[in-house]
Amino acid sequence: NVPAVRACLESGVDVNEVLAGDNSTALHIAAQLGRAAVAKALIEAGADVNKPASPHSVNASGQRTGVIHDVTPVCYAAQEGNTHVVTELIKAGADVNQADSEGFTPIYLAAQNGHESCVALLIQAGADVRKANKDGHTPMQIATENKREKVVTLLKFYERV
Repeated sequence: NVPAVRACLESGVDVNEVLAGDNSTALHIAAQLGRAAVAKALIEAGADVNKPASPHSVNASGQRTGVIHDVTPVCYAAQEGNTHVVTELIKAGADVNQADSEGFTPIYLAAQNGHESCVALLIQAGADVRKANKDGHTPMQIATENKREKVVTLLKFYERV
């Protein structure tokens, strides 16, 4: 609800206010949920596009396994394949190579989940296609492992450039 968001901001709500114990802001939530219009309104109001959050990681059973630090809005958007939000964040100056505490970059997360449009946008914005996570795995390796054929093809082309 963009009008409601704007009304809150106009009434003095801090656009970078932490909303949860994981240090997430409204922009993190908009990015994760794919709300591009809300993300744009927040950015226009001065939201920090590189503000880190610290969400809990969960295993395949849905159990919390720890905390991941330094997760930016573009990481959330790329992981979920929210291309329009990724576009807004890039236009606003989001760091497309900022990794979280596990070394996962936005392009790694997009490649892992097969979001080829996000991968392409991130590459165009200067994302490092060879940057490995803490375990030494690259976006190409995770895309191959997860059988994300279109992403693999895209990454192969840009790894040669």
